[in-house]
Amino acid sequence: MKEKIVYLLVVGTVMLTACAGKSTEGSTEESYGTVEASEAGGKLVGFGAQLANPWRDVSEEEVDGVRVFTIPEGATNVSWSVMDGKGDEAALIQARFELDGYEFTARTKYGAPEDEDISGMFYGWTSTDEGKLATWGGGNMDAKFYSYKGDECAELCTWYDIEVGIAYSLSTAAKDLTGLDIKSVAEAMAPKE
Repeated sequence: MKEKIVYLLVVGTVMLTACAGKSTEGSTEESYGTVEASEAGGKLVGFGAQLANPWRDVSEEEVDGVRVFTIPEGATNVSWSVMDGKGDEAALIQARFELDGYEFTARTKYGAPEDEDISGMFYGWTSTDEGKLATWGGGNMDAKFYSYKGDECAELCTWYDIEVGIAYSLSTAAKDLTGLDIKSVAEAMAPKE
């Protein structure tokens, strides 16, 4: 997923440069820039500009008390990151973890509008569904489920706590997601009392 976003940024930069009629890096040959990637701060370089990674890695302790979901029991390779909000806007908190052979990304944001997409998933969803999360909001938490099947498969679950104004998303993508029940993973993330 991260590679798709970087690719789209590179293509967009090339198109903008071509439309402006400017040559890239002083060369008449095509130049597509390069990507320097790292978990802590990948940057798109080339064309005389840099785009910093908006995510910063944080420890679990730094988000403890701010986050409002629990990492499911049995999850491994858990990492936390934050994208700071602009002005008075709340930060977007993200956890990545592996569970039952799948890699998940969970996100939450205080004060997000109910219709804001915080997932970072950009697919033409092939199916959608709605339901309730049994362990959230006394079993009355509305959730939306999205699925994409193609060369790569993706699953997304979103829900919104209207009482507090908190948006949530849980997503995963892989070559094959047969047998995945993203709803049960979302239900396992309910905050502990």
